[in-house]
Amino acid sequence: MSQTDTHPAVTPISDWTLERIALGELVGDEMVRAHQRLAAETGGLQRLRDLEASTAAILAEHPPEIVVPQILARIARHEAPGTESFSRGWWSGLGVGLAAAVAALAFVLVSPSTQTGPEPAPDTTRLKGLSPHLVVHRASASGPQRVREGESVSAGDVLQLGYVAGGERYGAILSIDGAGQVTLHHPEFATLLPVLTPDGRVDLPFAYELDAAPAFERFVFVTSDEPIDVDAVLGAARTVAGTDNAAGAPLPLPAQMHQESLLLSKGDRP
Repeated sequence: MSQTDTHPAVTPISDWTLERIALGELVGDEMVRAHQRLAAETGGLQRLRDLEASTAAILAEHPPEIVVPQILARIARHEAPGTESFSRGWWSGLGVGLAAAVAALAFVLVSPSTQTGPEPAPDTTRLKGLSPHLVVHRASASGPQRVREGESVSAGDVLQLGYVAGGERYGAILSIDGAGQVTLHHPEFATLLPVLTPDGRVDLPFAYELDAAPAFERFVFVTSDEPIDVDAVLGAARTVAGTDNAAGAPLPLPAQMHQESLLLSKGDRP
């Protein structure tokens, strides 16, 4: 049965609303309703995937640490009295995809994931054969700090999650904490196809603040060359979360799914 047979015709979501979905500007029930409407629209979810792919391509081509300061300086030069219409007209003329990418560039520039300081971040290079893995940074007063396996984190820490696809096409990222709570980080909703951006390091659009759950915070990256059932991955994670070995046991998933885990110790920072 075709999609048009399954869903009655609906008015397509506007490009502006689509951009807001991609940028995470909608929250709570508003985001849920927007995704439901997008799913009911013929080709709606594909529109979102196409926009996300276009945005990722633009971000890769135009490094944010170079482009955003140029954009901001350009806007500043043209926002003198009498030229207030410049920034609005310039922005609206960008079109879907490029406007979303510019907004995403600005987010990346000010987010904890922005690379500053001397760290070379070798995981951002495009190396064929590189295995899928997670990249986590913690926000600090001196800039983002890479957090690695076994390091200590505390309640209130803000973490920026990222990944390197390593050739895999699909992937889900989730966390399990010491209280047995499972949280999905990618995709944003379990109903979305968990497509991965293939090249370089990709940061998720939202940072994650740790709560007061005890003992540990474990991040798991499940990847596959075939589409992944995100609900099944979450179910497997909840099964593990309820055991005594929630910090280390692999998720009970098919062998063709690759799993990478990053375990962080949870405690008060001195």
